[in-house]
Amino acid sequence: MSSFPLPFPSAELTTERLRLRNWSPAEVTDVLADRRSARWAEDFPAEGDRVIAGVIAGRSPRAPVIPARTATG
Repeated sequence: MSSFPLPFPSAELTTERLRLRNWSPAEVTDVLADRRSARWAEDFPAEGDRVIAGVIAGRSPRAPVIPARTATG
């Protein structure tokens, strides 16, 4: 399994309705491999979550492809 450095290993954000915590290296690997845990919400991971997992793993997000404009005439 790969290991990814986490910027804030013990950081957690908690509100009345939500608890956000860092992803473990195993969770990052699972998101990147399109594997789902039964504990995760039905809509996780979404495309944006995969982008974030890539950033955590040190991969650069894919830049959008913009069609080239051609001069006519």
